[in-house]
Amino acid sequence: MATKKVTVTIPEDLLEEIRSEVTERGLSAYFSEAPRLERERDRLREPVDEVLTRAGVSVSP
Repeated sequence: MATKKVTVTIPEDLLEEIRSEVTERGLSAYFSEAPRLERERDRLREPVDEVLTRAGVSVSP
């Protein structure tokens, strides 16, 4: 798979938390997987929201 180097800015305290938890996997792997998980969650949110709406449950944006 082709990769591309990018620069991101995140809060220092968050970076330290992540670094302390991903020593074996590495930061690159962590930051490559995070958007994939977020995109999957977004794809699943729509059908779940639809089911909840049909059931009369209020869905917040």
